[in-house]
Amino acid sequence: MAQLQLGWKAGPEQYAPNELLDYAIVAEQSGFDTIDSSDHFNPWSEAGQASFVWTKLIELNVAYTDDTDAAIECQKKYWAGTFIPALFDQKIYTPKMSQENGKSVGSDTIMKMCCISSKAEDHIKYAQQFIDLGFTTLFFHSAGPDQRSFLERYGRDVLPQIRAKNGVQQQQQQQQSAAASGRQQS
Repeated sequence: MAQLQLGWKAGPEQYAPNELLDYAIVAEQSGFDTIDSSDHFNPWSEAGQASFVWTKLIELNVAYTDDTDAAIECQKKYWAGTFIPALFDQKIYTPKMSQENGKSVGSDTIMKMCCISSKAEDHIKYAQQFIDLGFTTLFFHSAGPDQRSFLERYGRDVLPQIRAKNGVQQQQQQQQSAAASGRQQS
């Protein structure tokens, strides 16, 4: 099996660059292997911002919380337009158009497309379905406002269990820690 990598998906739509940099450091310290960031010309809603370059990204939307309603509202605020295929196959050019289009997204759609749970087991099961399909790099994106808490808790409670379930060796984690220590000393 290819080497499994578990990453954090940064959302520049929600946070300023310096804040994202702080979260990236927390992600690395919490055991995430890699970091990915949105790259697109416009944010998905009027409430956000964007980094203004183009790429295609794949991510897993998660909320590691027992506050389902708040998690759904965060998804709706910034990302609702992405839950509708029209964003990708219709002429939706602006954040306002995306936001308007996203108003038709219901809570049930978000619940089907995301993993919203305070139980590590639910998140492990959610990720495992993609690993079983052959994906070897997973990016976890949480739309919630407290990214530091998400990163620390997910890194502590979820990532080690995903690695263990998939036979990722402790040696890989030790190599990453050593590399991170070397960068910090530089």
